[in-house]
Amino acid sequence: FNSRGEPQDMSCYRLGGSISYTFPEGSVIPGSGFLVVARSPVDLQSAYNIFGVLGPYTSTLPNSKGTVRLLSQAGGVLLEVNYDANPPWPSSADGAGHSLVLARPSYGEDNGLAWAPSDSVGGSPGKLDPITPDPLRNVVINEFLAQSDPPLLSFIELFNRGSQALDVSGCSLSDDPTANKFWLPPGTIIHGRGFLSFDQTQLGFVLKSSGGTIYFRNAGGTRVLDAIGYEGRQNGVSFGRVPDGEPALRPLAARTAGRANSAPRLADIVINEILYAPVSLNDDEQFVELYNRGTNAIDLGGWKFLTGVNFTFPIHTILQPDAYLVVACNASRMLTNYPNLNATNLVGNFSGTLSHKGERLALAMVEPWITTNNLGSITTNLIYPVVNEVTYGTGGRWNRLVSRRRSRRATWTTDRKSTRLTPVTDQ
Repeated sequence: FNSRGEPQDMSCYRLGGSISYTFPEGSVIPGSGFLVVARSPVDLQSAYNIFGVLGPYTSTLPNSKGTVRLLSQAGGVLLEVNYDANPPWPSSADGAGHSLVLARPSYGEDNGLAWAPSDSVGGSPGKLDPITPDPLRNVVINEFLAQSDPPLLSFIELFNRGSQALDVSGCSLSDDPTANKFWLPPGTIIHGRGFLSFDQTQLGFVLKSSGGTIYFRNAGGTRVLDAIGYEGRQNGVSFGRVPDGEPALRPLAARTAGRANSAPRLADIVINEILYAPVSLNDDEQFVELYNRGTNAIDLGGWKFLTGVNFTFPIHTILQPDAYLVVACNASRMLTNYPNLNATNLVGNFSGTLSHKGERLALAMVEPWITTNNLGSITTNLIYPVVNEVTYGTGGRWNRLVSRRRSRRATWTTDRKSTRLTPVTDQ
């Protein structure tokens, strides 16, 4: 999209990252206009009744995560988008038919918060994405419980954020991006600020504890009204919006199917301090500190970081109450730099590095997941429910300091998509 008023000559500019394409000579984007590049230009023009589609580009856009870059004739990176299927990127664009639309460009093209799912399935190539009024957009997936031990049943709860009653007959719920599995029966009304809950016996499918995505579609199948992608979930712990209908989803202290959600579940083990940009400019000095704010010792053996860095805690890694554990990029260097560290409060080395630009850092526990097939054969796998996470940044409310810390006595919710930590100036 050319956001300026005058035309832009794109001759010999390139698309890179997960795909590759060079704009031919004479390629021009008119002022406030669009250029569409497709994997199959002829098919796209036929499907959308549009003209002038360029391509084909080589390779394909990966369905889970990928990169699209706009490069100058000299190869300089002008724009870059590293899209993903995980929050804050919209789940409905991951296989359910919606495209990603740059809805909030002030965040910057490479920020998931800048993107929204297209108004309808299929997107809107070659034109501005419309915004179609639909009262059903007020209905969201508000709470769910994934597979748990009997007699608990997995369930999905819907909540109407608006004040008017809505008819949701024919809308569907599913854990499959390409197939609707449960249609809400005729005459199904959800009252203003009201709830509807359906358990696995009604739904006809069971949400997997190992992770997945839940889709709530309109009756015509033209729009995913809401979609939630989730990672491994702890046995018996539901996941929901706090407060009801708000964007943030967290593990809940109590299951509340069909009624207002409880307070968030507070984890004993929290990410307490992050050093992602050492003053020495040596990433070997990066570390993550954990703190046990509970009253019991916890064995972290088998726990691991799912995002940010790669590290699995050795067996019998015990973190005592009111104690700290540092996870180092380079444990030997940490022992040299910090005399208070030793074999009881330091582990490492993690692989990868903490991003200097900010990223999501998620700590997960290990839990067995037992399944039984139709023949009665029992299989035990391991899943990794997220215990605590933080998405840190370098701008806005995040000061440009090299270390950020939570007060151990603070009263805050730990399991949130974006958490502000208090800066520490002493090193």
